[in-house]
Amino acid sequence: MKRLILVALSVSLLMFSACAVKHLPPPAMVVDQPAGEATHQTADEQEIAALKKRVEELTAENEALQHKIEWLEARIRILSNQKAPKPDPQAQNVELVVPATAMTLGSDDAPVKFVVFMELLCPFCARHHDNLKKLQEKFGADNVQIVYLYYRIHQGADFLQRAALAAGRQGKFWEFIELAFAEMRTWRISLPQNIATVEQEKEAFDKTIRPAAAELGLDADRLYRDMQDEEIKKQLEAEMQLGRVVPVKGTPTSVINGDVYRGAKPYEDFEKVVAELLKK
Repeated sequence: MKRLILVALSVSLLMFSACAVKHLPPPAMVVDQPAGEATHQTADEQEIAALKKRVEELTAENEALQHKIEWLEARIRILSNQKAPKPDPQAQNVELVVPATAMTLGSDDAPVKFVVFMELLCPFCARHHDNLKKLQEKFGADNVQIVYLYYRIHQGADFLQRAALAAGRQGKFWEFIELAFAEMRTWRISLPQNIATVEQEKEAFDKTIRPAAAELGLDADRLYRDMQDEEIKKQLEAEMQLGRVVPVKGTPTSVINGDVYRGAKPYEDFEKVVAELLKK
């Protein structure tokens, strides 16, 4: 009889234990908070990577579309026997007092002054820059002077322009903008906002500008210090103010001997403009 009672008690205890196990929270509910945060960060990083990839794809599509537009415009001119493009009729005889700090290429006595408002995150500016080099090669630096002024369009452009001007203090402005245009798509995703913290700028500098400085043979630490110089920051704002006078509506905007031409037109268009000016 005692054995039967012990067996019954044992069975009851086993059943009670089983019921208790059933009421325990499932393992998935016992969550360690730090692990949850790590998973959330991973999801954020995946989304950031996807967004960066999409930015690159859209930039490439934009550049391909601009190439197609330029080809179509060139075809239209051929078919219609169009002459040199006309300047903006609402922005002629613009008097620009170019600051002494402006970056120039070519003789100050050149009869054609090609003033360009641009920024280093504008793909159309990169194409326009290539055309300007070809123009100066064709007509000579004694006949065509290129003047580069800054006009902000994109976030991160201030940071790059300050780096370019800082590189100019070491005699490498033109080499820097060549590299910046070439690396535009890669650098874009790592640049800080135009208003950024010191830490954000330092991180962006180490990712983008420091390797560029090494490639160009620049003193990277001096370059970073010069980027923080208030004089360089004031230069950016002074050139922006000149752009508002024109007024600049987008980049690139060119002011050729006082007449305003908007956009990155094909090389042949500006070749005709310069040729006609040199005849006068």
